[in-house]
Amino acid sequence: MTRRLLAVVLLAAIVAGCNGGAADLSVVTKVLKRDVNAPTAGSSDPGMSIPSSGSIFWVEGKMKNSGTEEVKKVTVAFRATDGNAKVVLSAEILSVPPGKTVDFRTPIHGSRTELRLIDEDPAITVGR
Repeated sequence: MTRRLLAVVLLAAIVAGCNGGAADLSVVTKVLKRDVNAPTAGSSDPGMSIPSSGSIFWVEGKMKNSGTEEVKKVTVAFRATDGNAKVVLSAEILSVPPGKTVDFRTPIHGSRTELRLIDEDPAITVGR
């Protein structure tokens, strides 16, 4: 019985370690931003073309680390839709210090139609 308990505790510790601190991270604010017919300056893809009748969209927000350890290489992804197609807008955050809140911004996405965020929690992953 003691060995089983020890095995369960060890497995839980391994799973928690593999999580890499993602459980301590939360998105405290998120806003889908839009700019009509804006130039692509600041785009992560310099070759991206924006339709003449379209807009660019991106998500800005803040992420908090409620843990006691720094979390590095964080990706936060949001799903958005125009009613038909779905797109993913994701931001890379190099580091979120313990107990701190950091800003993030996704690269821009050009679209001819209006986008809206899908009402769900963002996907948060931590690299190794």
